[in-house]
Amino acid sequence: MKKFKPEHYSYKETRWHLLRIGKNGSLRPFVHFRGLVMIVAGLIFVMAGAIGWLLVAWLDAKGTLTASQESVSRQTRAIELIRHKKDSALARLAIAESKLKVVVSGPPTEKQSELPTLKEGEKAPIKTVTGSGDTPQAPPEKVPAGTIKASGASPVSSGADMDVVIEKVTADNLFICASPDDTTLNIEFKVINMGARKQPVSGHAFVLLKDAYAEQDRWLVVPRAMLMDGRPAQSRGQRFRIYNYRTIKFKVAHENPGVFERATIFIFNDTGELIFERDFTLEPIHACS
Repeated sequence: MKKFKPEHYSYKETRWHLLRIGKNGSLRPFVHFRGLVMIVAGLIFVMAGAIGWLLVAWLDAKGTLTASQESVSRQTRAIELIRHKKDSALARLAIAESKLKVVVSGPPTEKQSELPTLKEGEKAPIKTVTGSGDTPQAPPEKVPAGTIKASGASPVSSGADMDVVIEKVTADNLFICASPDDTTLNIEFKVINMGARKQPVSGHAFVLLKDAYAEQDRWLVVPRAMLMDGRPAQSRGQRFRIYNYRTIKFKVAHENPGVFERATIFIFNDTGELIFERDFTLEPIHACS
């Protein structure tokens, strides 16, 4: 084998070479080494650029998806709030109309029931009484339309001048179900603020479950409290403070929940005044799904 002997130069070599050993022991330099290095570096650069572009695109898509989800969530909350505001407004309107009818109509007085019914266009007869010191009575004075005049009372307007009292809170959507082993009752209902949304309402809430018997010892008060005159003690109920509405939930142990046929919701304010009471007829209590 021929021995490799490097040549001697009169000046110092400043370049370096990459050599490879052949099968026969010969040394061969790499051809176009710089070109290969540049090609590999270019491929690495292209791959890094592609990975970076994909990463940026993925982050942008993720940000767009997150923003869309947040927008949908905001819109859903806004729609839910509008729906509850509409329901509250309709409830207040129904309560106002019912109270308006009660105030405007009122119970008929004894004198009003004795008056004959007049047909359209017919004038009321003039009632005359003969006797000493009696003079013929004048026909009844004309009363403006939309006004009711009662004996001993001031005229009541049927318009917006009437003072209608509206409840501060109401309760609805009472739902009661039993555990699969019929040992626990799950109770929930919704308390709604019927007043101005800027004025919160706070107080205590109770649910009184009644069976077919009139014995108060057999009734169930949730939360547990003493009954006084058929009402729970107002200082131990479920505390709440709402601007719009809130779902009140109770869970109480009872061995035979199917005996209850009626329920009453009591709501007291912070001073102990009863501000809401409503009776509900219960359907047969089934197991919670």
